[in-house]
Amino acid sequence: MKKSLGFTTLALALSVFTMQSSQAAFKQNNYVCEELHMEDSVDCADKAVAAEKKRLNQTYKKIHNKLSTAQKKQLDSEQLAWLKKRNAKCDNSDDSAPMNNMVVYQMIADNLCTANETQNRTKFLMNKYKVK
Repeated sequence: MKKSLGFTTLALALSVFTMQSSQAAFKQNNYVCEELHMEDSVDCADKAVAAEKKRLNQTYKKIHNKLSTAQKKQLDSEQLAWLKKRNAKCDNSDDSAPMNNMVVYQMIADNLCTANETQNRTKFLMNKYKVK
């Protein structure tokens, strides 16, 4: 693995720090992973997905815990519909294709799409339910 992890680690650390320190307001993260070396791009995109899924899950739990049973069912239904839409939009990798650079770059693009769509969903839910 190439020694360009210093910048990637610093950028991700700053992104996570900013995300954690801004609980009162939504912080839009801008993930720029495509310009790194391939291995670093893969790691960056994977970490972006993990960070945004974690943030969405935390937000979802806060909201879900405050809702009535009927509202919970409605939110769960909306969430499942959103997940299907996000997966249809962001899952463009061909799992049967032989592994090569094009496949890897498509996986990176898919992960960045997933991270950005998940981030948008979190922002939408926070605004709709006034979560801070």
